[in-house]
This record gives sequence, C-alpha cells and structure tokens, in this order.
Amino acid sequence: MHPTELLNILHTAEKLKDTTRHCDTSGGRRESVAEHSWRIALMAFFLRDEFPRLDMDKVLQMCLIHDLGECFTGDIPSFSKTPADEAREERLLHAWVDALPAPYGWRYDEAVGGTMRAVTEIGTHWLDLAEYLTGDRITAVQALFGCFQPQRVLKDGMMEPPEAAEGVPVTVRSEDSALLHFRMAGGAIGSAVLSEVSHGRTNRLSLEITGKNRSLWWDSEASTALHEASRGSGVQTALYPFGFNGFTDTFITLAARYYAALGWTFPARQGDFPTFEDGARLARLCRAVERSAREDGVWADV
Repeated sequence: MHPTELLNILHTAEKLKDTTRHCDTSGGRRESVAEHSWRIALMAFFLRDEFPRLDMDKVLQMCLIHDLGECFTGDIPSFSKTPADEAREERLLHAWVDALPAPYGWRYDEAVGGTMRAVTEIGTHWLDLAEYLTGDRITAVQALFGCFQPQRVLKDGMMEPPEAAEGVPVTVRSEDSALLHFRMAGGAIGSAVLSEVSHGRTNRLSLEITGKNRSLWWDSEASTALHEASRGSGVQTALYPFGFNGFTDTFITLAARYYAALGWTFPARQGDFPTFEDGARLARLCRAVERSAREDGVWADV
C-alpha cells in the first residue's frame, strides 16, 4: 500500500475522534466513537484468557472497525436507528471500502480461480436469485465477455491500477464484465449485466421481474426497499429491516434452516436452503455462459 493511501485511510478514520456518542464519560463529557472503539478493544484484550477458543485477533479487529460507518453518518443510537439509517450507513461505508486498493487474490489466477471472474463471482448469485424468485429454470444463454482492465500492477500484495509507477506487471485474462441474454423453461426471457469495473457500485445486485399483471424490483444498494407496480395502481414501496448485518444473517439463517430440516435423520429433509445439486446446476449454467462467450455469443443450452 502506498503511504499516501494509508494516510488517507487514517485521515478518514480520525473523524471518529470528533464524532460523539449518546453517552457520557465518567468525567461528564460526551464520549467519542473512537474512545468507545478503543475501550471495547481494550476490554477484549484483557478478557482474552477467559475465552481461549475464540480467535481474539478477529475479535480485536471487530472492536476496532465495527463503527467505521459512523465516519460518514455520525452516531445514531441503536434504539433509534431506522432501516433507512442502516441502509445509508452500509452504502456509504461500502463505497469507501470498495475505493480502497484491492488485494491480489486467487480470483485473478486462472490456475486457482478458473477462467471466469465476473460470471462466477457476481453472476452466480444473480442467476441463482433469478431462478429462486421466479421458480423457473434457465434453459439457454447467450453471452458476451469484456476485459477492460487486463493490465494491473502487483505491489506489496495489493492490486494497483496500471499507471502505478512501481510493482510487478500482471496480465489478467478473465472477464471483468459480461452481457447475458437467457431463455427460461416457462417461456420467459431475460437479460443481465455483470461488471467488476463499474465505479461507485458496492457489490450491487439489482433484479426486476415483470409479469402479466405486475412488476417487482429490488436493489441491494437500497436493500430495505421492495418496489411493486401493477396496472393503474402506480408504484408501491415496502420497507423491510434488511440492514447492515443482512448479508451475514443470510449465512446464520441458512445454518438454522438446515439443522431444523436435519432433525434426527440424515440426510436432511429438503427445506428452504440450497443443496449440492443447486450448486452443481449453477456450475453447469456458468459453463454454458462460457461456451457462448468463447464462440462470440452463440446460444448455448444449459
């Protein structure tokens, strides 16, 4: 990481020194968020021997960074924070995090991560969501790939833009964007745009489904809102408490549903969770996408 980038990160985090919380110190003044984060980190450090099975390095990291989002929104007490507040904090924090230098990972190495990137990293989630919500199956795909940042520079374990003066040049061959058209078994058609080079987007997933009588659409950058429209009724928006921890909660819910379905028998009864076959199907779907793209966009059956 370049020293200037590190200083910029610390300068942003320093805002927490002046961001006051809703509670006071023992001296009678308002406590800052930075003081709060330091104090709970110190508490975790002193309690490390009481919880030998915990990864205390991870606990300390969580203590130090858990309130970084308040650099951008200020402190909003949990008892008065609304879903809209959580969504705004999540959006602003993720926009800042995504602007940081990205680590060079296995995804850029074809020998480890495979020959695709945008499709397998982002597209799998979108395609799975589209099939799950519609209850239908994609039967054929047409795809075009793009690689708009094939040259990068690797420096101190971080992937830097090609104009970086120092570092080791790296050539990336996997796609960083893709355009998809698809047909579904029930007769529906659809399209998707997958991108890892859209500036300002924070791992965004957006989906719109149009039926005979109404449409639904949802955007992860405003994850608490679900929009619906039908003929003659205008747009209706419902808010749901899918806040800052929503992504993590999906894994907790998955484990809970699996164990509930498991009961006292093995294998588990089929419940509301993905199976190995679901994962295998997505792998076959991705291969069909790749076949189409390698043949300049011909239709490929799944």
